[in-house]
Amino acid sequence: MKYIIYAIVCAFPLQAYDISIGDTNHVTIAEIIAILSVCIMLYKKNAYIYPAYIKWVFLLIVWICLGAFFTINPFAVIAKSLKLLLNICVFILFYNYIIIRKNAIAVYNFIKKVSLVEAVFSIIGFYWINFVGSENILFRIEQSVDGVYRAVGTFNDANYLGLYIACVIVMIAIERFYTGSLSGKDYCIVIILFIALFMTMSRSSLLGMFFGIVTSALFITHGKIDVKKLISLMLLIAIITIGISLENPNFLDRYTTMFDLERGDVFVRIIQYYTAIAMIEDNPIMGVGAGNYMNYIDKYNSFTGGSLIPHNSILEIAAETGLVAVLLMIMFLYHAMRWMIQMRSVYSYMSLGIVICTFIMGMFYSNIYYQMQLFVFMAIAGAGDKSVIK
Repeated sequence: MKYIIYAIVCAFPLQAYDISIGDTNHVTIAEIIAILSVCIMLYKKNAYIYPAYIKWVFLLIVWICLGAFFTINPFAVIAKSLKLLLNICVFILFYNYIIIRKNAIAVYNFIKKVSLVEAVFSIIGFYWINFVGSENILFRIEQSVDGVYRAVGTFNDANYLGLYIACVIVMIAIERFYTGSLSGKDYCIVIILFIALFMTMSRSSLLGMFFGIVTSALFITHGKIDVKKLISLMLLIAIITIGISLENPNFLDRYTTMFDLERGDVFVRIIQYYTAIAMIEDNPIMGVGAGNYMNYIDKYNSFTGGSLIPHNSILEIAAETGLVAVLLMIMFLYHAMRWMIQMRSVYSYMSLGIVICTFIMGMFYSNIYYQMQLFVFMAIAGAGDKSVIK
């Protein structure tokens, strides 16, 4: 089980190296490993434990599957349902490994190492693409912002890379608030991670990271955050931000104009929100079908800025699978966060911060709440679990 766990941790950043199935569905390396792990789980027939709040995801999957009868592409519905079911299996695998082996610290440290490698690779790739200007087998050109190509690393989207790095930064910051100390090595890791995060130009990831850290820190300190710790953290972020912005002012401009409706990319997202809302109004119960948003988008709005996603995970879930699915997802996240707060362990607070970070990120980007990494990071909270069901 250990090697499967570590293989998945290594593999889920490798989103750019996937296998296409049809026009819109892809299977990543992490998902292939996860499928093999599920086969092993079924073969061994062990009794696995899981927290009660995971039942909301099971109900969500059932609801999504019902939508296959009311859409033009039922295959997309089945594919999305299977991916979500696979995420639950991965969650249960990690959850049981952490509880039975009591190896949360080892998994956490390994995640930091993998994220550090990903961050360094992303930074090197960023400079290669922007200064050498050519793609190769290692470094890919993603979208550019004001003439600067975004860091994407081994992910298929700079925003997904940003979320991944933001979540690891949240974990390390929560360790700092919970234990009161942090090694010099971890400070160096945070600096490198933040530089990579900044180079993704993912504004929503940066915002999610901030809310994830602050909210979890408030629960840890019972509403009385150590001002010195907060100032030291903010000062570190400010120094890195200023340093990078001096090299290229476009970085800072992108972040400071995040809510400026006169920016073209911000205005286009407003149009996308209205498009999703129109879908919801026409299909409030079942939606248009999971994975079918792009199949219906032309019917509602031809001007989408070239994007086939609503850039809001709640609106995406509501448009594709109806308001009932949104309620089930909110219940899942609510009960998960409530449980994590009750556990009061460093790992449960880490998971709490990651859920909040991911939730905020999902307000500005699509397909966030179905990411495998969210379920992996949430499973780490199992280190403090004392009440589980079979």
